[in-house]
Amino acid sequence: MPMSHINQSSGKSSQKRGPQEAVPAKTLRTFLFERASEKEIQDNILEWLSLKGMVAFHIPNHGKYDAKTNRYNRTDAHHVPGVPDICVILKDGKTLWIEVKRFGGPISRDQLKFLSHLNNMGHLATVAHSVEETETFMRTRGLL
Repeated sequence: MPMSHINQSSGKSSQKRGPQEAVPAKTLRTFLFERASEKEIQDNILEWLSLKGMVAFHIPNHGKYDAKTNRYNRTDAHHVPGVPDICVILKDGKTLWIEVKRFGGPISRDQLKFLSHLNNMGHLATVAHSVEETETFMRTRGLL
């Protein structure tokens, strides 16, 4: 039962949560979703895929770290602009490529171009912000 709280200046009552009341799950999920880093989302997706028995791996494509500038050098010889973050090996020689983005994270022109190229070649490629989006994408295509 919520605790009533009287506002001394106006005399009006307002409802506040007591210590025994939990934050609604949807509100908490939204809060966490909006604050998760790309790495946290990638890790969650990879863990979920592993639990589903899928072969999946992260593509390390961040370039070479430069300690002087405290940045990754994107012109490293092994860096390929736009490569998605996760590759999932599917049946029949197909792959699913997932570009992971945090809430509000922008998708670059190179990433869109690469995803389009993969789809045109007959592979599956998508952008996902969460495990739930990944699952929905896979279910709607009969992959689960």
